[in-house]
Amino acid sequence: MCVCMHTCIHVCASSVRLQCKSAICWYAMLLSCATGDLAAVQAALAALPGSSLDERDDEGRAPLHLAAAGGHVEALQALLAAGA
Repeated sequence: MCVCMHTCIHVCASSVRLQCKSAICWYAMLLSCATGDLAAVQAALAALPGSSLDERDDEGRAPLHLAAAGGHVEALQALLAAGA
């Protein structure tokens, strides 16, 4: 992963702790799951309510789908432990 994407994900994930607006949190979660960035997934999980884990993007994919599609086992495990 490029440094700019890594930084973007962490900035989004860390900022959601301060003020969790659903769009920011949601996109941080999607990016984190798609890239398999476990630290960012965990930060987004801490900021989002559990019910958000079942929400879908415009293409009908939940965070669990994105993590699975990328083969990101640790992200999958974190999502499942959180109730996805």
